[in-house]
Amino acid sequence: MSGEREAMEKSRLDVIKCEKEIEEIKRSLKSLSSGSAIQPTNHLKISILKKSQDVAHEETDGEPETYKVLLSSPSRSAS
Repeated sequence: MSGEREAMEKSRLDVIKCEKEIEEIKRSLKSLSSGSAIQPTNHLKISILKKSQDVAHEETDGEPETYKVLLSSPSRSAS
């Protein structure tokens, strides 16, 4: 029973750590969008440079993974 509690506590702490990392990423993304003199785009390219060992399921060729994130719904111009 004690082993199960320890595993649950470790998992809970892992979730809390991930939530903090997600909040930091959100703050960083928001800071990128504010104060920009450049015409804003509706997407952002994100490159993953480092993965934690427990998350990395497959080997990469050393190149960073890049993802395109849509920031908002595309707006339609009135015709």
